[in-house]
Amino acid sequence: MMRRSFAILCLIAAAGCQQKPFETFKSPDGKFEAKFPGQPQVKATAAAGVSLKMYSVETWNRAFMIGYADLPIPKYESEGRTTSRLFEARDGALTAVSAKSNGTTKVIQHQNRFPGIEFGGAADEKHLRAQIFLVGHRLYQVLVVGSSADLLTSPEAEEFFASFQVFDVEGLLPAGSSASLPPPPPMFPIESAGGRFVASYPVKAKKFTRTMGGTEFTGYESESKDGTCAVGYADLPIPGGESEEKIRERIDSARNAALADAKATLASEKDATIGSGRPGREFTGTAEGKQLRSRVFLVGARLYRIIVLGTEPFANSPEATAFLDSFQLK
Repeated sequence: MMRRSFAILCLIAAAGCQQKPFETFKSPDGKFEAKFPGQPQVKATAAAGVSLKMYSVETWNRAFMIGYADLPIPKYESEGRTTSRLFEARDGALTAVSAKSNGTTKVIQHQNRFPGIEFGGAADEKHLRAQIFLVGHRLYQVLVVGSSADLLTSPEAEEFFASFQVFDVEGLLPAGSSASLPPPPPMFPIESAGGRFVASYPVKAKKFTRTMGGTEFTGYESESKDGTCAVGYADLPIPGGESEEKIRERIDSARNAALADAKATLASEKDATIGSGRPGREFTGTAEGKQLRSRVFLVGARLYRIIVLGTEPFANSPEATAFLDSFQLK
């Protein structure tokens, strides 16, 4: 199948040689340019009637790759189907090499115009970071592979990803089309006087009160067939003057409770703040058939939980990200 054949090219074992300085390479047929550490080698194959082309520079324990394939995409394909194609390409790449996702998948755009996703994974002691974009009917993959996970966020990797650009894009778009991304969908704002927060939901939200993790939360929640967005808050019996260590323990406990409620396994996390440096945590989790994206904050004695839970395309959609980013204290 096309996805499998294209993905197999993504995890080629690296050969041993000195890395050269990064220089701009331009592919007239691929309609892209990027900075490679040397002159890339080209491999062309075909599968399921689709032509595949991969440009790669392989050095000591690392490889920098860009590939593209022209897909038979209908002119008026829905946004949902386009998003599904991106996740199918990611899943095909990971499955083909028995790789496990590292939980870093996120929705991105190329040139603030074309839909894409970024993801990472690991297999056979190799680590992968990739970006996939759809520019009209053309699917691009930009990949960095290495024996060390540190390579994926190294200055070399960042330079490589940042340098990728598609040119002559109009030739890749359907006739009469001048844009790829639809206008952003409407959001539905909520201002909670009791909760002292504001947030904008992708679907109209309803108020709720329920016990979660042994604590009663009040908040607002919106539901669709693909997932749920919710903000909940609870006032905890916290004495004043707690140590920083104790506060971090409470945040950890709130994270663990959110994961337990979603029946999810922690995939990634990082520290976060809200307002004037109020402490919190941002994290993701994976559950069977669902993905969790969440943020928890402790503001005095009040605990806030902001949650997106649903299918992976929904959890990583622009709407879900806009919801998470819209949460602010009043």
